[in-house]
Amino acid sequence: MKKYLILSISLFILLSITSCEKSSDPTLNGLWQISKLVLNNTEVKPEGSQEVVTLLLDSGKDQTFLKLSANTCSGKFSTTGDNSINFSDISCTEICCDTNFDMKILETLQKVNYYDLDVTQVTFYVDDANYIIASKVLPE
Repeated sequence: MKKYLILSISLFILLSITSCEKSSDPTLNGLWQISKLVLNNTEVKPEGSQEVVTLLLDSGKDQTFLKLSANTCSGKFSTTGDNSINFSDISCTEICCDTNFDMKILETLQKVNYYDLDVTQVTFYVDDANYIIASKVLPE
């Protein structure tokens, strides 16, 4: 019984430490859901309430994937230590028509210059009046 108690406490401590490490080390890597688009200080809303746009970032390969309503885009991105970011070489499939909201996200993303990151949210800025906010999609 004592052995199981020690094992349980050890496991709890290990999980607590691991959780703390993740929360204190935010990373761009992973899947992000676009939650807000602001252009000229005005929030742009999607046409449909069910519209979900996601952005996958893989800094190990400097690749990005953007899932729009109908099409998927891929490209490259690069970062520097001062939170500068550049998205480039983005190309999309042409399966069907994406919404105006999708196209505005794509256009804005290609103009992004810098980002602000915390554990569960990233803001990609063109400037103070034009930006995209995305929330981290956490594994279930």
